[in-house]
Amino acid sequence: MPISHRDIEGDNPNSGVRVSVGELVRLRDQLPCSSLKGGRRSPRSPLSGVTLSPFRGRGMEFEEVRPYQPGDDIRHMDWRVTARTGHPHTKLFREERESPLIILVDLNPSMAFGTRVAFKSVVAARVAALLAWNGARHGDRIGSLLLAAGREWMTRPAGGKRGVLPLLAHLDRCMPVPSPGAAVVPMAPALDHLEHLLHPGSRLFLVSDCLGLDGGGWSRLGALSRHQEVALVHIFDPLEAALPAEGELTFTDGDSRLSAAMHRSPWCRRFSDLFQERRRQLLGLCRRYRVSYTGIATDQPLVAALGPFLVSSSRRGA
Repeated sequence: MPISHRDIEGDNPNSGVRVSVGELVRLRDQLPCSSLKGGRRSPRSPLSGVTLSPFRGRGMEFEEVRPYQPGDDIRHMDWRVTARTGHPHTKLFREERESPLIILVDLNPSMAFGTRVAFKSVVAARVAALLAWNGARHGDRIGSLLLAAGREWMTRPAGGKRGVLPLLAHLDRCMPVPSPGAAVVPMAPALDHLEHLLHPGSRLFLVSDCLGLDGGGWSRLGALSRHQEVALVHIFDPLEAALPAEGELTFTDGDSRLSAAMHRSPWCRRFSDLFQERRRQLLGLCRRYRVSYTGIATDQPLVAALGPFLVSSSRRGA
């Protein structure tokens, strides 16, 4: 059964504005059994993991054919190439190895906003927890970097709960609060610091509303995507996508208030057009810099929205 926000929230009246470690731990049980497709081995197996290793060996994945060398296993002789060249050749394979999965969560002040179900920051925390539990289930080592209040909290990759629980604890402690007028901190410096966590073959998930992604941030994402798989999970509130066509909206910056009638207002169409244009720009940047993209509204069922990412984790190298 797909996860619902009601299932997560329970009776906690603050569940839409904050998260708890307990709530994020329980999300582990919401992962669908289908995320185990792909015939993954037990993490205790010497061939455990979900990506391809640069180390040569006799594993599961074909790599190349090369001239036979003393000591090569004759069971891996490539007889067709041997017959064609007149010289013995053997096949080489690569083992599947585990892959560090790094989750960067943007908790800028702009994330402390929501009109449906939960703040963007809360949805981002739940998304990060689901991605982390899914990766741990498939034998990945989980590392994380949180950007909040101009500070960074980093956790180096570790297996199982040792990789997930520190992330959940940081999410619990670092939830932003509404701060009218607070500046959005650019994400470029945080992306620079990821070099301490990433190496070729790692995977990076960036969970953000993208307001802190400027040109410098995109350039750094592009540099990272040359050696890692990079995915952007764009969190947005439905009100950011479209204003209601009827009724009255009141806007405030914490000091002053402004009310506007929405009935047949040209603002509604213009507002929606601006969001769609911004989303097209995001998609264009993702294509340019080889970054996977998914957009999630705060009122969407999260497991269903993350479905491709949850399944793809188990199919790497399959």
